[in-house]
Amino acid sequence: MTLQEWLVNECNCHDVRPVRVTIGEQSWEGCYYKQTLEYQIGMDAVSRGDKKAGDKYTEEAIYVIGKLPKVKYNKRGKVDLDAKVCFPLNGVDWYVSGYMLEENFKPENRQFHPFGVSFILRPWNIPNEAIDKYEQKKYLRIPLILG
Repeated sequence: MTLQEWLVNECNCHDVRPVRVTIGEQSWEGCYYKQTLEYQIGMDAVSRGDKKAGDKYTEEAIYVIGKLPKVKYNKRGKVDLDAKVCFPLNGVDWYVSGYMLEENFKPENRQFHPFGVSFILRPWNIPNEAIDKYEQKKYLRIPLILG
């Protein structure tokens, strides 16, 4: 089964398309997708009364097969372990929202991660708030290119 088929058939995703993800000088294969979900009791929007449990919303993401991007940029070209990063694409900052590392990949995880080591990118979608608005240091921004 391909990643595209898995996202459609097993994860109920739609608008799925294969993409080549490039961040800096690194590239990976993956799929862009959307997923329509329902608000649940306990979610902030439901607790505030903005939405009702059962209302639908759509999220977009990119499932990337491979190891996390290596980020080694600071003003002196050294690894900056304190740097938080995001990946601008078309005016929106994307971030790593989840990942499966090689050292954590066990056979019992295969049903949830059938493609092994991988990571998920999601767009920061809080209106009028930059991803690093409340951070002491601004995030390092490394452009994201989809091909």
